[in-house]
Amino acid sequence: MPIGLWRLFQSRHASELIEALNKHNDSLNRTNIQIVHNIANPTTVGVHAAYSSLKDQEKAAQENVSTGLPKIFRELDVTIQDSAFITSDVTNDPDNTTMGKHEYVVYTGGQVKIGTVADQIAIAQKVTELVGPELLANGIRADHIRSLSGVPMNRIIWRMGFPTLDGVEDEITSLQSDGDNEVAAGIREWLSNMDTLVRGVFKVRRKFGSLG
Repeated sequence: MPIGLWRLFQSRHASELIEALNKHNDSLNRTNIQIVHNIANPTTVGVHAAYSSLKDQEKAAQENVSTGLPKIFRELDVTIQDSAFITSDVTNDPDNTTMGKHEYVVYTGGQVKIGTVADQIAIAQKVTELVGPELLANGIRADHIRSLSGVPMNRIIWRMGFPTLDGVEDEITSLQSDGDNEVAAGIREWLSNMDTLVRGVFKVRRKFGSLG
């Protein structure tokens, strides 16, 4: 099954880190990497890598070491804040029609109550069926992501890609759980199963290309 690797880095030299990561991935002809930069905390950089299997990821990790990525991290005083294998259980864009077209990404999620992950996926599927087509028509991709590793492992995240900052602003300022409609009810149920909730807004600094 497709698998992702999410890593969150901290560096006082974030701009240099982004430039170095782009050069590193260009040299390896990689199109399966997205690099994002936190617009509220400019020392934070995220890297989302997509793989067809763990074998592909293991090969890429070995390439990273042999081509000097650890040295880059040492020189730019990089610390790892988070690292986890992930998978997308629900998406409104199964054909990847928006791939490489997003300028911003919003991550909303956190720690989920033990035993409720399957419930959260079912709720996400229902909500996506209701609002997913409209989002996609506006160039917005929504993925419901589940952690497969990491500390803690019981985490789920809505990852939303946006073509414009105006779309981001509309999303993060709206009270989607307020109302009597089916979508609001689903969001309230989803929220009730969360132990913690965090959100990050990121500018895309390297776009996904072909994942084939």
